[in-house]
Amino acid sequence: MTLEQMMQRLERQLIESTLQRCHFHKDRAAKKLGLARSSLFKRLEQWGLTPEED
Repeated sequence: MTLEQMMQRLERQLIESTLQRCHFHKDRAAKKLGLARSSLFKRLEQWGLTPEED
């Protein structure tokens, strides 16, 4: 595993655990992570972790 892959995995784990601790309140999670809300949403979308629209 490359350093880049490890960092991506760690980032995802950190974001997922923060979302769980914030009861999936994305605004709170973004604030705790020190991320812009749009950055968090972009990452979740890249990972396929956003609800599909009907």
